[in-house]
Amino acid sequence: MGRGSGRVGFLSRNKEIGIIGAGIVGLSSAIWLQRAGYRVTLIDRDEPGLGASFGNAGLFADYARLPFARFALMCKMPGMLMDSRSPLSLAGHYLPNLVPYGWSFFKACFPANYRRGRHALTELQSRAREADQVLLKETGSQELVRNEGCLGLFGTQQGFDKAKGSDLAERRAQGATWNCSTPGRLRSWSRIWRCFTPAGCFTPIPDLPSVRWS
Repeated sequence: MGRGSGRVGFLSRNKEIGIIGAGIVGLSSAIWLQRAGYRVTLIDRDEPGLGASFGNAGLFADYARLPFARFALMCKMPGMLMDSRSPLSLAGHYLPNLVPYGWSFFKACFPANYRRGRHALTELQSRAREADQVLLKETGSQELVRNEGCLGLFGTQQGFDKAKGSDLAERRAQGATWNCSTPGRLRSWSRIWRCFTPAGCFTPIPDLPSVRWS
């Protein structure tokens, strides 16, 4: 909230705040506003914590410091939309509604905009862990979080080698910490993984919450 935006003045004059969406973002915002002395009403058709917040892996993505808006990803989108197994799936009749978003995504892919987005994500991550601890303590939820690390798996050696020289290296430059492990070592950790033969994996250090890649 910038001084010139008028939003600071708005919040100072109105002590009741309505938040649409009772997922992790809405709940976190509500707690911080309550700590600042505001009365907060959460508006959602479902119970708190459902929707997108319920459907994810329940992990803290400490190393998520790179924007999704990249030309390389944009070039893959048509194929992803046509693949029924892709995580990107949309009904055909809805595609025209995505034109404004697609135009914004395209502009965000340019190098200067990408660097700004990367800087913003890194700055957010540098503050997120401390803020998370405040919220966990405030809600008495510390026992729900386990700092055990996670695994990111690659199905092909080519993909693994490419990531080590690009995305993973870029994440490390932004402060994320991870180690590479061999498929043999991975299979020795658990019999579960003997049914899957990954080309390689990276393991963020255990005391940093992270999200799994597969």
